[in-house]
Amino acid sequence: MNSLKEMLENDERFAKNKVSDEELQAWREKVEREDQERVRQALFNNRARIYKRDSVWGTSGEQTFTFQKWNPKVQPNQKLAHDIWKKSAEITKRMFDSNFNVLFYGEAGTGKTAMVLAIIDALKQHSNKLSMFVSVMDLRELIMYDFNDNEAAIKIKTLSDQCVKLMC
Repeated sequence: MNSLKEMLENDERFAKNKVSDEELQAWREKVEREDQERVRQALFNNRARIYKRDSVWGTSGEQTFTFQKWNPKVQPNQKLAHDIWKKSAEITKRMFDSNFNVLFYGEAGTGKTAMVLAIIDALKQHSNKLSMFVSVMDLRELIMYDFNDNEAAIKIKTLSDQCVKLMC
């Protein structure tokens, strides 16, 4: 690897007597900022991969959904479906400015998973927030299999560790 001095001597912009101390310092600061940004982005990407890996999607695998796809008219209770959509959008807006965890609960088929996936999609598209998805039903099954399955035990331990990190 070339030393800084060699790099500067070989770069015509930094030939002797042509670069002031201020210009050299500005260049060093620019390189430092660029390096810091690359490291920050690499750390962010690594955390995103870890959260994706440790998410509990269930047998159907990773899923996606958007707020635009939500159609209250196909739900049995259209008013409730609209209210769920509205509340989910409000939660998403709050998440852009602060960090907190969300747990959706209720009867099957009311749109909980769809809205959580829509929130995750919106955060991914419009912010630098990371998310982890855990299906409670699939987590329950994972815990039940824990007694006989080392892979399930490892997944539960990893998930538990990630949840603790996310909540801190």
